[in-house]
Amino acid sequence: MSSDRTALIRKAIDEAKPAEEYFAEQAQLEEAEAARIQKLDDCLDFCLQVDEDTIQDGSLNRNELRAVASVITYVADTQQASTETVCCMLKTAFGVDDLRNIDQNDYDDAIRFLLNLNVNDLLN
Repeated sequence: MSSDRTALIRKAIDEAKPAEEYFAEQAQLEEAEAARIQKLDDCLDFCLQVDEDTIQDGSLNRNELRAVASVITYVADTQQASTETVCCMLKTAFGVDDLRNIDQNDYDDAIRFLLNLNVNDLLN
């Protein structure tokens, strides 16, 4: 083995992280993922807080609502806002008291609204 190659191998071994650091990093990543999943579940729960009798015909179906809730969570997470704030902004923009009452024909517009939303501009 050449001395250059041996030196590179030794350098890599010296700079390698201990296994404990890798395990700690993995645990942090798993905790962060669990927190994101919990945030999505909380958002979906918040979005679904309504009496079933108030749902209008032609409104978002469960899959569309789940997608909207996912985008709400994404926007809230990336813009350091609460999911409730983003949800309320969407409801106000579409003139509904419940996200499920957004018309199916407005589904694409709702997603587009969320993706273009700048929470700080609207709050300031």
